Amino acid sequence: MAISDGTYLIINAKSGKALDVKGGSEKSGANVQQYTPNNSYAHFWAV
Repeated sequence: MAISDGTYLIINAKSGKALDVKGGSEKSGANVQQYTPNNSYAHFWAV
């Protein structure tokens, strides 16, 4: 789903969970996970 600022919210069609940066980390190489959507900045992606 495209957000108005040019970022995307990526939702898994089967689980309904969002692609999330674990712990909201901003470090390069941080782990990602599926997480229940909660409007966290950790869910928004620039692709």
